[in-house]
Amino acid sequence: MAQLVCASFILFASLHFHPLVASAQAYAGGDLDGQVVFGLPAQEIIAVTFDAVSNATFPIKGYNTSIPGGPTDGTGSQLPGWSIFIGVAANVALAGSDDASVDKGQFIETTGLFIEPPAAIPVNYDTNSWRICAVIFAHGLGSAETNTAQTAQLDGSCTPLLPSECIEQLQVNSVASNSSTDDGCPDLDMPDVCAKHFSGESGTAYEITPSNDTTAPADDHRLAFFAAASVPTERDNDSAFASAERAVWPVLLTWTHRGAGGQAHDSAGWLSCIKAPNRIETERVGSSGGAEAVKRVSKWALLFGMGAAVLAFVA
Repeated sequence: MAQLVCASFILFASLHFHPLVASAQAYAGGDLDGQVVFGLPAQEIIAVTFDAVSNATFPIKGYNTSIPGGPTDGTGSQLPGWSIFIGVAANVALAGSDDASVDKGQFIETTGLFIEPPAAIPVNYDTNSWRICAVIFAHGLGSAETNTAQTAQLDGSCTPLLPSECIEQLQVNSVASNSSTDDGCPDLDMPDVCAKHFSGESGTAYEITPSNDTTAPADDHRLAFFAAASVPTERDNDSAFASAERAVWPVLLTWTHRGAGGQAHDSAGWLSCIKAPNRIETERVGSSGGAEAVKRVSKWALLFGMGAAVLAFVA
């Protein structure tokens, strides 16, 4: 008997450093409370990206997370109103860093990623009934795909940048990997069909929970789940800021509805390719309440009614 194996994932409490990461030099994900980026609290990094001068919001479709755990319920799927937000902020000072190895006179460009539920959906959903996972491919897309993204009409999906077979395989794999009753979110290896289109070989998974709302203002229900920073440099480094804006972030969201015993009833995967739009002439400050958000309609990419016949291979 051959059975689908899902490797359990323990959310990293520490920061991951990847010197060769194309889109960031340091980052933290998941529950950002207590994590640091270059010696600065990750929540402080996120705070300056809420109203960043360079930002974009992309509508997505998610689940009705107010539905308790139980059998499949079609009213929980394909719910419009969810969105994914990216903000890029410049000139974040390292003067308050607790890292002795950091030059306190330097600055970083920061990127924050968030999701936001529809107004009718409570932020404080039941994590025993729902699991929301975000797999971040922090090394970014390949150079050709990144170049295309600079002029493509991005709608929040990856359709303009990746072949359909790559998108489908990533989404199928993400749904399958979240079929177990294990806690946490599993990392995801890169399928062969996608290898030449990405710079890295895998994606790191983070669980998004209601606790991610603690980094937001009281009237803002965005759930911050990822904070990244460029290599420290001097203030007003136009090249560093342009590089942060140029970065394309592939984010694979997986929504799983569970029963009382923890088994998966429904799950769906959605792959987004997002970037903050380039600003040709704008004041280079950390944040600006008047920044225009780019909004485009995207399509629900994948919805599976899950059961033993779909998620387990039994010989």
